Amino acid sequence: MKRRQFLGAPVALLGLGLAGGYGRAAQAGEAAPASFVLLRLGGSGADAGAASEWQDAWPHIVPDIRRGRILVETLVKASSSSLGAVNVESAFLSADGGINTALVFVSTGDARDSGSRAMMFYAEAPQFGGFVITPTGLSRQSAPSVISLGDSRNGKLSRGRYVLLHQPTNARRFSVSEYAYSGSYTRPLRRRDGRPVSSDYLVFEVGSA
Repeated sequence: MKRRQFLGAPVALLGLGLAGGYGRAAQAGEAAPASFVLLRLGGSGADAGAASEWQDAWPHIVPDIRRGRILVETLVKASSSSLGAVNVESAFLSADGGINTALVFVSTGDARDSGSRAMMFYAEAPQFGGFVITPTGLSRQSAPSVISLGDSRNGKLSRGRYVLLHQPTNARRFSVSEYAYSGSYTRPLRRRDGRPVSSDYLVFEVGSA
């Protein structure tokens, strides 16, 4: 685990409970952080019913996990990878305003590479800040992004199966209605119109510790 002041970002931003990417404001000549959409599979957690539809508003159920188990499983790449090589780190807040990060997943720029082995770690509210996704390829097309996962009031998590879908800057407006559950554990996202998913996405699961 390494410790750092995360790019000058206020610690409070990590606890907003918003789906999306955040990084420091881009300076002249720098790239902006990548954007992401956080989707949760309905029925995959404490809510009733079988896993069925993707939800784009988080959370749809009352967050009830103070200490959770997070399993980062794989990065599903589009035929032309939209992210390239990335590192995924978990971020933990400290009392003095610092952030400790630990590397939990690595993927190269090879479109055939789904990344490193699955990694499981424990997270406790309100210290867990979410994920930091950093491009590591030669192009370095974007700055690091912070993805907050906890409830904005108390940092608690909701159980379930999630995907974190990359949204390139040239992508048209996102609509969750265009996506369905594929039934596959490792490649759970599919488009309803039959076209391939054109962006990379991270698959992870949140459970009780």
